[in-house]
Amino acid sequence: MIAPGIAGLGIGGLAVALAAQDAVANIFGGVIILSQEPFTVGDRIKVNDLDGWVTAVGLRATTMKNWYGHKITIPNKLFSNNAVSNIDDRGEYWEEIPLRLRHDTSLAQVKTAIARVKQILAGHEHLRDVSWVGLSKFGDGYVEIEVWYGIIAYLAEGGKAGLPDEYTKWLTVKSDVNMQVLGALEEEGLHLATPVAAHIIHRGTLGEGRFWPRTLGARGGSAQRIDTVSGRERRGCSLGRAR
Repeated sequence: MIAPGIAGLGIGGLAVALAAQDAVANIFGGVIILSQEPFTVGDRIKVNDLDGWVTAVGLRATTMKNWYGHKITIPNKLFSNNAVSNIDDRGEYWEEIPLRLRHDTSLAQVKTAIARVKQILAGHEHLRDVSWVGLSKFGDGYVEIEVWYGIIAYLAEGGKAGLPDEYTKWLTVKSDVNMQVLGALEEEGLHLATPVAAHIIHRGTLGEGRFWPRTLGARGGSAQRIDTVSGRERRGCSLGRAR
């Protein structure tokens, strides 16, 4: 009877020790947050798969509100063992536009497009003065103009009328820039590239068999002949390069 009792005390003591260890780890994490301030109440942060705004910081836990308005309680030890990204600890939100124009866009038109985009970015009240616009690469059926610009962070600007929060500002400004760019392209008679695949369908008959349609690439291929009598597949009628 004594031995089981001692064993029970040992298991119970282990459980208490583990619980105390977690409590100490959470308090230690809270002290680090309060003293070093990697983030404060109101900041948007990312840690592991969590993304949201900090609503309260305590000794043992931190609470945040995510994009859906859900309240999330996070043990502070999570911040001691994982990287924390403070989204609001920056002056701007950088955005990229991979602007792909049709492959037949002329050099003069590319230069015009670049100049118009630079003009739009330079005159926008919610954007940083620094931006990058230039011809970056040639792809299959398109030429790409790479565009980078920075939206002034919501907290850095102190908020604007009609822009009540970070997401509203980010989406509103991004949408406005995109629509201005699209409008400028329309004014200049320029068109965005669209994925196009060219296929050749060969139809015909030969002898007692018939050919089923087959999609061919630009380099051609061979049609498939299905014998209508035996049902066996035969290959033939080699096709050359498409013209």
